[in-house]
Amino acid sequence: MKIIDEHQTNEGVNTPPKSSIPTPPPPPKNYTKEGNIYLGAVLALVGILWLGYNFHVISGLAVDIIFSVWMLLIAVGGYLLTLRKTTAGLIVVFIGGLMLLTDTLNFYISFHRIILPVVLVAVGAIIVFSQTKKKK
Repeated sequence: MKIIDEHQTNEGVNTPPKSSIPTPPPPPKNYTKEGNIYLGAVLALVGILWLGYNFHVISGLAVDIIFSVWMLLIAVGGYLLTLRKTTAGLIVVFIGGLMLLTDTLNFYISFHRIILPVVLVAVGAIIVFSQTKKKK
């Protein structure tokens, strides 16, 4: 009768003992340290600007611009760019920047007459140029 050691299998091959500590899951596919750095920097900047407003260092108009929906759209686009989602990031930054500019300058731009066609041209150009880059 053969006695099997706890580190051996039935075939007599040594195997390492099983660890009771589970291995952590791998990071998500689109995980980048740059994305985390960007997110941390944006949060810190928002906190600094908020403190500046509370201590009357920054005017109300600047706060209205900084904490607007369009600036949030620009920040989301920047985050997409750090995740290397170039096309989506550029589109979101472009739309946010254009709308922020129109709000700041009190300039009216018709969405369906100007913005939508410009966005379609930009998206089409980005797709064409990204495909020609891949062929080379």
